[in-house]
Amino acid sequence: MPNILLRNLTVLALLLITGASGHVCAQQKPKAQFWEITDKWTHQTGLQRCLSSAGFAATPFDPKSGIDADCDLLVLGSFLSEDPRYRAWSKEQATSLQAFLDEGGVILQLTQADQTESSPAFIPKELNVKRTDKDGNPVLVLADSHPLVAQLPRRSTNNKQLELPMHHRRGSWESLRDQKGFRVLLTLDATNRDPVLVEAAVGKGRLLLTSLFFDKLENKDGEVTAPVEFHNASKAFFAGLHDYVFAVANGNGPAVEPTKPYVPPEPWDFVAGSTTVVALPDTQIYSERFPQHFVAQTEWVAKNLDRLNIAAVFHEGDITNRNTPEQWENAKEAMQPLWGKLPVICAPGNHDMGPRGNGATHESLMSDYLTVEDFAKHDSFQGTLDSGRTENNYSLFEAGGIEWIGIALEWAPRDRAVQWADELLTKHSDRRAILVTHAYTYFDDSVYDVTQRTDQSWSPYGYGVKNSSEGVNDAGDIWRKVIHKHDNVVLVLSGHVLGDGAGRVTSKTDNGSLVHQVLANYQMLTEGGQGWLRLMEFLPDRETIQVRTYSPVLDRFNTDPQHQFRLSLTPSAKE
Repeated sequence: MPNILLRNLTVLALLLITGASGHVCAQQKPKAQFWEITDKWTHQTGLQRCLSSAGFAATPFDPKSGIDADCDLLVLGSFLSEDPRYRAWSKEQATSLQAFLDEGGVILQLTQADQTESSPAFIPKELNVKRTDKDGNPVLVLADSHPLVAQLPRRSTNNKQLELPMHHRRGSWESLRDQKGFRVLLTLDATNRDPVLVEAAVGKGRLLLTSLFFDKLENKDGEVTAPVEFHNASKAFFAGLHDYVFAVANGNGPAVEPTKPYVPPEPWDFVAGSTTVVALPDTQIYSERFPQHFVAQTEWVAKNLDRLNIAAVFHEGDITNRNTPEQWENAKEAMQPLWGKLPVICAPGNHDMGPRGNGATHESLMSDYLTVEDFAKHDSFQGTLDSGRTENNYSLFEAGGIEWIGIALEWAPRDRAVQWADELLTKHSDRRAILVTHAYTYFDDSVYDVTQRTDQSWSPYGYGVKNSSEGVNDAGDIWRKVIHKHDNVVLVLSGHVLGDGAGRVTSKTDNGSLVHQVLANYQMLTEGGQGWLRLMEFLPDRETIQVRTYSPVLDRFNTDPQHQFRLSLTPSAKE
């Protein structure tokens, strides 16, 4: 049945049910007020167009005047929380907003930045939800026939996934978390850990929160610049919103059965007989302001060498934040507990290179503070790309009865660094391999590849280093030039990426061996991460890598599925 016909029949049915005495029937159109800004990320607006086209009588909201007596819907536009006037108003008017809901009104809040509004101030105390840095796609449909969802475009290959085109982001932007008392209509995963659209019944009304941004359509001249597919999805959403508000205003809104809150899994135990490889994600904020957290990480590793059978430590880059002597001194001090105790493989990041860590060149102070002599204190160390320079280094070691090579490549590695890695993997083809380079895996479970995508933030090709006469390479380049032909590569570790700072991709080499490419970065969290590190445990079955995330600062495991998971080793990656 065509969507427009379905919609008209829905509205007709509601008219027959409510009769002419209903509030919305009397005024013919549901009345909506909206508050939006031209935000610094999209530089777009569009709520007037969205609401009017859907059949609302839509007018801009004036916080000084408040909500009109005959208003059915208040829409708070995407990233409105960047406006300090809104933040003050939402706190001051929390009681009146809850009263509006109690009396049958609907409030829709589109996506917001978690840094400026983790949770709306006007949410009733019996409800809970928070925003996060998590972005993602595909978006999964949990309430297929719900009026807010029914008309949204679906993937041809999976009717339970939305078909959302690229527009600033693809899919969810600043997803929700920790919901309580809401019904989850759309989500990023079947566990409901990352809701995308939630609904709560408040009195006679409804509260809607989403991490979608269907209002961002127009430029400053009022011209629609969003892709046609995105505009069509926006039309479908607001058409569904019209019918939804009409139903709620007439006492016929869909029943709201709250979704059970997400409960994180229990921490997994260390499996006796396993061998552990530790990954230190971006320590830049520690070196700049919280050196005690960096020290806590390395001291914890040194104290647990025997208990966890730790075979090696990999640093994923951004050791410092500004590539300054002061910050490198902090990093040098923090690394002292590791030297000579076990293999250490360190990759510099963009903040370790270029003037004040701007990543514009391959010049770094790293070798002056993490010296060749430091690395050579353990006999696993084999050398560097350039004599006396430690930005590209490698070690040979044993873990779990298997011989390994660990290779660190600099930020945006130059052509000759990539060729060097290729030669090492060929020379040591009898060893399993772990590569670490700062910018590789992206937060949406893809890898950096400028030949395929130009929408990935913080790409090596987006920095001044792209003009290097020696060339630069992103993950796609490294895969095509090196990894795809080496069946001994098991893991590629990286940091750098913000969002929720987690992601993983598993790809196959030409001969079908699995290569797990894993992102971990916690720099955006409190105090630069509070010591979170990754434990990659090679189980004694030689078929499984168990990945756990632990903070020695907090003495706590993060058991979220993004941070506690298992990976499989292919037969070719076993001894």
